[in-house]
Amino acid sequence: MNLPKKTSNLQQELNIYLTPRESFAAIMLSAVAVDGYMAEEELQSLMVALKRTKLYKDKTKANIVGTLNKLLRIIKTYDVDSLIQLALPNLPDYLHETVFALTTDIALCDGAIFEEELEMLSKLSASLSIPEDTVNQITTVMMIKNKG
Repeated sequence: MNLPKKTSNLQQELNIYLTPRESFAAIMLSAVAVDGYMAEEELQSLMVALKRTKLYKDKTKANIVGTLNKLLRIIKTYDVDSLIQLALPNLPDYLHETVFALTTDIALCDGAIFEEELEMLSKLSASLSIPEDTVNQITTVMMIKNKG
């Protein structure tokens, strides 16, 4: 088995290693699942957002659903925080701001942001080392986008 270049203690403990593509989807899925309720708008937004990325452009809907099902099994077996911890080591640095922006967009797409989503986005921005001014810019733009 080819192990990823970066590993975390949790990855080693659980023997679960996500690909960069799966890691990207995992973080976005976390925004949908963190409040314990998956709104239809959030799931649709997640599917559309993934399909529009370069990482998933060549993947079929069935491929994407298969990936999301794998990630959902991890959430059901462990929790959302564990999924994020499994995803972070294998997410390429150049995708940090992109995944944060898309995750913020998904969290806001149902018209409300809950405490759990806000807390997750705060921890995520810190884990991804995104500067506060960039976080504020992304959040402002996504709030404007999701008003209409």
